[in-house]
Order: sequence, then C-alpha cells, then structure tokens
Amino acid sequence: MILNEREKILLNILINNKDPLSIKDLIKLSKIKERTLYREIKNLQLSLKKENLELIKEKSKYKIIGDTSKIDISLLDTSIEQGYNHLNKVNIILCNLLFEEETSIKELSEKFFLSYNTIVSSLTNIEKILIDYKISINRKKGAGISLIGNEVNKRILLISILCNEIKDNEFFTFLTSNENISTNPFTKFLDYSFLKTFFSENRDLQIFHLYTDSSIKKILISLNISFVRNFMLNESFIENYSTKENEYITELLEASKKYTDFENDNLTKLFLIKILKTCKLIEQVSYFNDKYSYTLIYKVNLLIKNISNASGIDFSTDVNLASGLIIHIESAIKRYQLKLVEENNDLQDFVLQNYNELYLIIKSELLEIFNEINFSSTELSYIVLHFASSYEQIYRENFVRALVICSSGIGSSKILGSLIRKNIPEIKNLEYSIPSKLEEDLKNDYDLIISTVKLDYDIDYILVPTILRNEDIKTIKNKLMNIRSFKKITYKENNDIKKDYSFIQDIINNVEIQNQNIENYNIKNIILESLTNYEKFSICHKKILTKNLINRHQKSSVVIPNTNLALFHTLDNDYKQPFIIINYLKNSIIMENVLGDDEEVKIFFIMVSPNKNEYTELLGQISIAILDDKVLKNALISKDTDFIKTKLELIMRKYKQIN
Repeated sequence: MILNEREKILLNILINNKDPLSIKDLIKLSKIKERTLYREIKNLQLSLKKENLELIKEKSKYKIIGDTSKIDISLLDTSIEQGYNHLNKVNIILCNLLFEEETSIKELSEKFFLSYNTIVSSLTNIEKILIDYKISINRKKGAGISLIGNEVNKRILLISILCNEIKDNEFFTFLTSNENISTNPFTKFLDYSFLKTFFSENRDLQIFHLYTDSSIKKILISLNISFVRNFMLNESFIENYSTKENEYITELLEASKKYTDFENDNLTKLFLIKILKTCKLIEQVSYFNDKYSYTLIYKVNLLIKNISNASGIDFSTDVNLASGLIIHIESAIKRYQLKLVEENNDLQDFVLQNYNELYLIIKSELLEIFNEINFSSTELSYIVLHFASSYEQIYRENFVRALVICSSGIGSSKILGSLIRKNIPEIKNLEYSIPSKLEEDLKNDYDLIISTVKLDYDIDYILVPTILRNEDIKTIKNKLMNIRSFKKITYKENNDIKKDYSFIQDIINNVEIQNQNIENYNIKNIILESLTNYEKFSICHKKILTKNLINRHQKSSVVIPNTNLALFHTLDNDYKQPFIIINYLKNSIIMENVLGDDEEVKIFFIMVSPNKNEYTELLGQISIAILDDKVLKNALISKDTDFIKTKLELIMRKYKQIN
C-alpha cells in the first residue's frame, strides 16, 4: 500500500483513536484544510480497500473497520517524523521512559511511529540530559531499557518537560472546555479527566487564588504525576517548609481524596511542597508595574513599616525604596530557590562597620517577615544598603545642624565655618555663638557642636583649631557617622503627604469583611444586616442609611458588569470618617447591572462617607479600581482581609503619589 503524506497522517490519527472522529476532529488533529480533507479521505478509502479494510462514516463520524494490525507501521514513519521537531522527539521518548518501568527500542519505534535510527539517536541525547538529574539508562540484553535514579529527580524532570511542552493557554483551555482531543502528544501523559473534574470542583482552594497560571499548571501536573507514580516514591527525604506551604498542600491533598484511591502519605506532601517552593510566591501582578507579586509587595511594605518603627526613621517617605527592594528581593528569592549562593565578605564587613545597628534591625525583621527564606549574609547586606541609601537621601534632605563656637564669634568662626562647608558638605546649616551665650543656645537642638575654645559645660563637643587639619576633618566625619544613629536622627516631614496618608489610614482602619448568613434574603435585609453587624463603631439611623443606599441603586444601578459585585455608596455627614463593608453573600442574588442585563451578585461592597473631598476622591479611586484592577478583583475573590486592605491602601497611595 502506497500512501501520500496526508493519507499517512489521517491513517495514523484514525488508528490511534479508539472512538470515531468527526470532520471537525480530523481537521483539528491533522491540520488539513476541510476541502482537502474530504479528498484525502476518499483516497485513503481506496487505499485501505486494497488491504481489506474499510473507512466508513457513521453518524457523521469516521472509523476504520477491519484488522489494522496488518498495516505496515513503517508506512507511517514519514508523516510523524515530519510532525515532530528534534526536541519534541527527544522529550516524548524521555517522557515515555520516565513513565514505563521497562521498554525497548522496538516498542518505542512502534508506539510513536518513529524509525529505529531516530530512537537510537534520541537516546544518545537523552543520556546527556539525564546526567544533570543523576539518572542513567540501564540496557539489558533481551530485556529492554529502563531508567535508574532517584524517584524525586525523575518526577522533577518529567514535570519540567510537561510544563515546557504544554503551554499555559493550551493547558487551561483544555482544562475548562468540553474538548477531549488534543493535537499535543504530551497531554496523553496526563489524566485530563481527573484534572478537569478536580480543578472545576475545587477552584475555591487557596492555592488556586494565590499563584500564577504557570504555577497552578505546575501544581496540577505535579499532583497528577504524584498519583500516577505514588507507589514508586519510597526514598525518604527532608524538605523544610513554612506553615502556609504546609497548609496549601495539605488542603490540596485533602480535596483530592475524593478523586483517587491513592494514599496521600507524608512523602507525597513533602514532594508537592518541594514543587511549590519553585513556584511564584503569588499572582504576578502589582501595584507598581504589573510584574511583581502581591505577597512580595505586602511583605516589603510591612518590612519598611516595621524597620521604620524599630529605627525611628520613616523610610516610607522614600517613594523609591519599596520598588527597589521588590526588584532585589524577588531576585534574591529566585537565587535562594536555585541555590545560587554569593559570598562577599568585603561587602558584609563594610555594612557591619558602617551600618551595624541597621543591619541588626533588618536581620531581625527579615527573619520574622520572610521566615520561609534563609537569606545569606551577602543578600542581607545588599538589602541593608537599600535602606542605608534611602537613609542617606533622607539625611541629605535634612542637613546636619551644627553650632560653631569661637571666642569672639566674628573672624575666626567665619573662617572655620567656611572650611567646614568646603570639607564636610553634609554640614550646611551652620550657626555661630560665643561661650557666654552657650547656655541659651543649647536650648536649641543641634546635631553637632564644634568649638575652637575649651568649654566648661558638660556637653558633647569637638575641640578643633581655627584652621582645620586633616585629622580634625576626619574626627568631625567620624562624629557625623556616630550621630547618624538610626534611633536618634529626626527630620522634617512633608506635612501634606502625612495628612493625605492619614485620610487613607482612616479609610483602611474602617474596612470590615463580613459573610452574610440571614434567612430573609433580599437587598434591604442584606444591607440592614451588614450595617447592624458592623463592629468598628456604632452606625446610627441604620434604616435611613439603608434606604439611601437602595435609592442610589434605584436611580442608577450600582451593579458593575462582569464583577458579581454591587457597589452601594452614599454620602452622610453624620459620620466623621468613612467606612467600607465588604459582604460576601451566602447565596447569590440576581440584580440588574448598569447595562440593563441580569447579573449574579455575590458581593455587596458598601461605602459610606462624609461629604469631604479628601475622603470622596480616595473612595472614587477604589470605585474605578473595582472596574479594571485585576489584583483588586483577585483580592476580593480571595476573601483575605489583609490582602484586600493592603490592595485598597496601595490604590489610594498610588493616586496620592501621582497627584
């Protein structure tokens, strides 16, 4: 039987699919155009007839009738060879070797319709790949070939190949659609029936709301592989993990018990935690530039806040510090995961010598906030330098205030002042005095006192000659370094910024998350119950406020399309501060959205504010973000109070920084 290339492709597809296939299925799998396909089907029907086989059409679907084992497999080599590139061939053979306990070159050749020489050539390349994973090929004469190595390494390699060969979009499209056929041969190594059911019925798991699509794909593939190879994992190993990592994987495995008979032992949990550590911390979106994870943003801002409190320096005034830390710490986490350790003793010595107190504060806070990451001393030193640089900037904006004392306060003091400005530019705020007026002058708060005469007062000062020598300059600079204590230096604050942020904090302090659980389920009762259950402070005239909120909806719908959210809002000057209630409904209700369409509402987002511009403009930014901010949407889906409040704060801070 002589077949053309398209006939070979069709025959291979029909043989390897047990169920009859429609024209649509054949087009998808063969990538042959419809008009050409009908012609090739007729040609294949004639060719098969000569081999006593029939290609028939039943209920608009095609199947082969007869004994297909008589077909010479070598006839199909060319089309499949052309269908795979070199890397595809290597990876698909490698996946098969990882799945099968033992196989042979002949079996691989027949299974994938690849020539004997192609298999042999691929095995040579596979051996090179396996070296990095400490796996080897075992060849037994007359018994076939198998892989020898650690099961954990085998799984990691297998998961890596499948994640690379199955793209995110393809994986989730197949996972969430009714399609049962894929042109990607690597999908055949997964139990998509299990994955589809498990994912669709367990989307509320924390892990599916906190990680990126790529990470979720990796986690699901790893779960699938863990069940398929459950009996093979018998080597014990140690894996350190955080409380959260343990919680996510335990929850995942508990949910999976419904779908599998395999026992979820401790080794399976440890393996999945190991995989989880290689995933992103959380969804890769950000307040800054949609690149960095929310968790990282939250933790970095918490780090800055805690270090500010511990040091007495408000590092939050440096708007560039957070973004710089996020970039560096994300890279540091990746280096930690990949076990890329850099040792720089000179850098650490410099940091310990010049910023010892800050080093200790930051180390303490990092251990608390990033408890799952063991930052090396070098990484820690780099992080300290970010804060030190920020501090220097704050310090420059609030130059050292120095008092210069000379016997007369006229000639010599001016000479000394000129030399100080020339050699020590940090000291720009210079004031002059004489010993007789010193007691009165000391009532002012000076950072540094420099005198050309010996003083009888019990004060900390530097005695220098009128003409500064190099050693005098060095003494003053060392003194400057010492007085730059991270617990002593105070500086001017931008009162406008501070006031703006106080308005933001008022709003954040009055955010409350609720879960509705009432019997009489209607809009009025839900809002009234939400106001009644509010715990931050007592809400007055609840019924009137409820009526005002409903009236706002009746004038113009407050239901935002495609959000499952009703944004109730009103102004009320009986309240000095605004408040926000986010209520998750036990049962969704149908409401008309702003486009006039029915919308399934699951969240009541209630905002009440006094008619004060400082508050209303900030709440307006939250309203805008609900429309198009994906991170806020994910925060609301997560129901995590810290996540939601931090995101709302970031939205308002970003607005204030721009405006």
